[in-house]
Amino acid sequence: TAKVPVIETGAGVVHCYFDKDGDLEMGKRIITNAKCRRVSVCNALDCLLIHENRLSDLPALCEGLAEKQTKIHADNKAYEALKGHYPDTLLYKAEESEAKMKEADANVKSIWNTEWLSMQMGIKTVASEDEALDHIATYGSGHSESIVSNDETAQKKFQAMVDAACVYVNAPTSFTDGAQFGLGAEIGISPKSSEPADQWHLKRLPPTSG
Repeated sequence: TAKVPVIETGAGVVHCYFDKDGDLEMGKRIITNAKCRRVSVCNALDCLLIHENRLSDLPALCEGLAEKQTKIHADNKAYEALKGHYPDTLLYKAEESEAKMKEADANVKSIWNTEWLSMQMGIKTVASEDEALDHIATYGSGHSESIVSNDETAQKKFQAMVDAACVYVNAPTSFTDGAQFGLGAEIGISPKSSEPADQWHLKRLPPTSG
């Protein structure tokens, strides 16, 4: 029986955590870029995690998303923060959206592990960075994760604790791309463990098999 080595370029369930010490204007640009630059690719933002102390800034953070007609599936706290400040036709309660998704597809387990690949995303409120890290560990795919924060301690903790091929500080997940890394044409991005777990390109592939 022949054995064929396989490199899996898996799904990207991508998060951005906006910390209690995140810069508003920078966060707005990062979130809009991460989601809207190219929505059909694996590095596009799927879920924004926002610290509960910054919920009052959520409407401003989502201005660029509204301009791009992005549908938002928000938890109850985020929904209330956006209600009246975000287009009604684009704002949904996450629990209601999840129920409809499960009704349409029995294989759907949670709205929070959805790779949208479209102009849709989730927003989840967290009480702490630890809760954000737990959420990413539970629902992330190990692809690309980002934190927006001016707190160096929070930045370093995020980098140390998140298990993903690419972990960003104050940068959009859309940076995960062959041209940005200087690696040339991209064949795929693997979220699986390898040395290192990152982008696969021509130089990484063995010249012979056997």
